[in-house]
Formats: sequence, structure tokens, C-alpha cells
Amino acid sequence: MSEMFGNSQLQHHSTAKWRRGAALRHGYTTAACAAAAGAAAAKALLEGEVQETITIDLPGEKQVTFHLATCAMSNSSITCGVIKDAGDDPDVTHGAEIRATVGWGGTPGITI
Repeated sequence: MSEMFGNSQLQHHSTAKWRRGAALRHGYTTAACAAAAGAAAAKALLEGEVQETITIDLPGEKQVTFHLATCAMSNSSITCGVIKDAGDDPDVTHGAEIRATVGWGGTPGITI
């Protein structure tokens, strides 16, 4: 079952933790956001189409779908980004756009 992540609030009712009588909003790590951006950019490069969402696997056999804030193609690369939502956990990266750029290289193999 996928959970949707984007500009709307995250909904994790069954696993919500409580503080002062209110459910805490869950968020995602910067690494999860970077993985989503990278996967979206790679998929866009392979399919030749701008992506609007991307679903990635998380530990514990969970999947999450991220809405992309950006997904732009140039002649040689594609950049996709997601807006980081840290939930109710204070995080200096909350609200930052986490981007990844991929492109075809001149030599065989993968270069990071």
C-alpha cells in the first residue's frame, strides 16, 4: 500500500505517535527524498517523459509515493526534485527542495 507525499499533510493514522494529546505528523529523511528525486530523474531519462510522481521502497517492505516539485529536461540531463517534509520533527532541511540530476555519459558504466 502506497502513502502519498507532497504539499498536503502526510497521513499515517495507524502508526501515529502522540504528544500532548495530538498525533505527530510523520516525515521523511533527506536520504529518502534524495532517493526519490534520483529515481524520478533516472526514470524520466529512460522513458523520455517528465515525471509527476515516483514510488520508492522503504525499509520494512513499505512503499511511499512522492510528488515531484520539479522535473526538467535539458539536452543532456534531467533534474527532478521533491520538497522535504520533516513532519513534526524539527529539521533544518524541512521545506528544502532536494534535487538529483542524471544524464547519459560519454563512457560505459555508472558515474556518481
